[in-house]
Amino acid sequence: MTQEMRAADLKPEPKITAEQLNKRGACLPEILMFKRMFGNETVVTVALASSVAHLFDFAWATHELLFEDDCKAVFDAIIKRCVPPPDKENWVDGSTSLLTATAQEFARKYVEVYPRVP
Repeated sequence: MTQEMRAADLKPEPKITAEQLNKRGACLPEILMFKRMFGNETVVTVALASSVAHLFDFAWATHELLFEDDCKAVFDAIIKRCVPPPDKENWVDGSTSLLTATAQEFARKYVEVYPRVP
């Protein structure tokens, strides 16, 4: 087993917890919905975030659960995906909704940087 493989095995699963949401100031209805759906915690994946994009405020999560540089990277990625450039002929992803794109980009970044989150 290589050193890289061992390091990857030691990286904790990227989780969000109800306690984390509460500490970061999430609204009570979203905390209660989170707990009803996932219990006290869930592992973050792009697929899961996509499936609940219409239920949770992933723009809030981006601001509150990522550091500023990561937050900026998420919103830059969303803009690239959802805002058509002046030359629309070269626009690749015009079919993704803003809610879905926000959830997906948040999840990608959260998984990438975890556990380096506020």
